[in-house]
Amino acid sequence: QRMAQKAQDKNVHKRVMEKVLLKFLTEYSFVAKLPDQEEEDEDAPLTFAQVHVGSVAKFIFEIASDPESDERFRKALYEMYKTYERQIRAAGRDVDLSHIEECDSEEDCCANN
Repeated sequence: QRMAQKAQDKNVHKRVMEKVLLKFLTEYSFVAKLPDQEEEDEDAPLTFAQVHVGSVAKFIFEIASDPESDERFRKALYEMYKTYERQIRAAGRDVDLSHIEECDSEEDCCANN
């Protein structure tokens, strides 16, 4: 979070945006555009099938709107949020959270997963 929000070096911020946030969305997320594969094989791309992309998008929006965020990075963070939202809409799906109950503490959530 701090790297995207307050990096001292703009190159560090750029790398986090491109190599972490965008790469997750386009290559590893549940809503990533995957090549059509009839059968799963060893070379199938790794997908984080339990990471709710909408929650990641919300988190990016919260960082962008946080008064503590560096003004230099705010626009890029909002653009990344929009990119996530467009990708979710284009895919027409996201990880189903309906089976997850509200947890009283983080420990309870981690114990159930």
